[in-house]
Amino acid sequence: MTKGIKNIFLGIGLGVFLWVLTEEEGLAAIGFLIFCMGLGQVLIAYTTTPHKKKKDDPFPPTRINQDENGVRSMKIENIELGRNKEAKETQNIKNNIDTPYNEE
Repeated sequence: MTKGIKNIFLGIGLGVFLWVLTEEEGLAAIGFLIFCMGLGQVLIAYTTTPHKKKKDDPFPPTRINQDENGVRSMKIENIELGRNKEAKETQNIKNNIDTPYNEE
C-alpha cells in the first residue's frame, strides 16, 4: 500500500517536472504511467487485505457490567460470563448479613 502511494506522488511530481522542464506533454506521460502503476498497486493492496478484526488479537474487547444488587458480569466479545445462581444467592445472603439493622 505505501509503495503504491509513493509511486502515485512520484508519478505526479515527475509528470509535472518533465512537463514544465521540456514543455512537451509526451515526456510528462512517463509520470502519468508511474502514477497509473501506483494507483494499481494501491487498488490491489486495498482489495486483497482483509478488513475484518484479527483473530489473533491477544486482548479482545471486554466489558464489565454491574447490576443493581452489585453483582458483576463480564462480557468478552460476544460471550457473556455471568455468575451462577448459587453465587448470586450467596452474595445476597452476605449482603443481608453485612447490612446493620436497628433493633429497638
